Amino acid sequence: MNDIKSDPLLTTARYLLGIVMGLCAFAGTMVIIGLGALLSFERDRLLAKLAAAGVAEGGYIAVVAAFVLIATMIALTFLFLRELFRIVQSVERGDPFNPINADRLRRMAWLNLTIQLILFMLAGISASIGDFRAALLAEDAFSIATGATLLTLVLFILARVFRVGAEMRAELEGTV
Repeated sequence: MNDIKSDPLLTTARYLLGIVMGLCAFAGTMVIIGLGALLSFERDRLLAKLAAAGVAEGGYIAVVAAFVLIATMIALTFLFLRELFRIVQSVERGDPFNPINADRLRRMAWLNLTIQLILFMLAGISASIGDFRAALLAEDAFSIATGATLLTLVLFILARVFRVGAEMRAELEGTV
């Protein structure tokens, strides 16, 4: 048990996850501040820029929707990392195979799936605005989605593995 608590990989993972969670909180705050600006004092400036770029009238709503989706995606990423952080903590305590971690892995899979759906919506919004990078974003979204789909499947499978491991441990403890 002492070896687990002094594992440099787990310690590094815990610190890195904490840093990235802090960055997510900062980024989310900045996006929400930007959204507030777009809805208030920057609205006219954005409308003028969109009109000058020849973007359709719905462009302003699309930009606002993109900001909302980005803020949501950052929040979901934070929740995903928090669940992973808690799993790392349980491993450090020497108790990874418990039903709580199985539930955490399942939540992580659903969070990842939702993040991927948001990426597809953002690609659609970008294409509707007519941004020259829209095609690249759509292509990147497809490439990312392939890996993310595999990650989602792995997380769902690991959740089952952890659940079965927890059940086996409970049975073993009951027989001893």
